[in-house]
Formats: sequence, structure tokens, C-alpha cells
Amino acid sequence: MPNARRPVLWVALAISITFSGCSRPATGTTDPEPKLRLERLLGSYKAFVVKNKKGPANEAALRTFLLALSQEEKNNLKIGDDLDALFVSPRDQQKYEVRYGLPLTVGGATEAVAWEKTGQDGHRYVALNIGYVQQYSEQDFQELKKK
Repeated sequence: MPNARRPVLWVALAISITFSGCSRPATGTTDPEPKLRLERLLGSYKAFVVKNKKGPANEAALRTFLLALSQEEKNNLKIGDDLDALFVSPRDQQKYEVRYGLPLTVGGATEAVAWEKTGQDGHRYVALNIGYVQQYSEQDFQELKKK
């Protein structure tokens, strides 16, 4: 009798393994809010560049662009309706420093596009022209800014 159950157990095991990988992936993230907010600001900056073929001249130009977007476009950028919050770090409660006018061209040196003004505990999040946000120590950040 024990041998008769083995094929049934193997089939049940195979089915459970097959369907365990079919569940939808989690949509949440463990990234901290300061990083996520800066990613959204960088995404907004990139959207401006794609549409206008150049970086925004200043914060007002970027805000005007974002206000003119459809609700679907705002949802895709995950910026919501509170643009004031988009431009402020929740860690140091200061406006992000942004290098306006960058074209974000492909190739070339890695450059800082936007960053926390003071950050926290000697580290700050920095949005890079290559499309992601990374945390830098003060020393590493100063080296990055020299490039």
C-alpha cells in the first residue's frame, strides 16, 4: 500500500511546486520613502527631457510640465497631486538640490541630477543621470559632484 501512494504524492508535490510560482509578485517595496520620492523626482525630470529634448530650466518649468500631465501620466510617474512633497526630502525636510538644464544624454560620466541637501547621519540620497538613486557618504558625494 505505501508504494501505491508514492505516485499520488509525487503528482501532488509537482502540482504544488508548479502553482506556487504562479502567484502575482508583490507590488510593495522595502525602499525608504526618501529614496522613492527622489526616484519619482528623477522620473519626472526624465519625462520632461523625453518630451522637450532638454532638461527643465528650473523648478517652475518642471512644475508647469507636471501640472499639465493627465491623471494617467501622473499615476505612471507615481507623483500624485502634492507636487510640494515631491520636491522635499522627508529625512531632512529640505528641498532637494536639483541641477536643472541637464539633457540626461546616454553615455558619458555619471552625474548627480538631484540630491538631499543634508541627508541624515552623514549620508544622502542622490539621483543619478544613469537612472537610479543611490545613497552616498558625504566624502563620496563630494567626489561625485566634482565630475
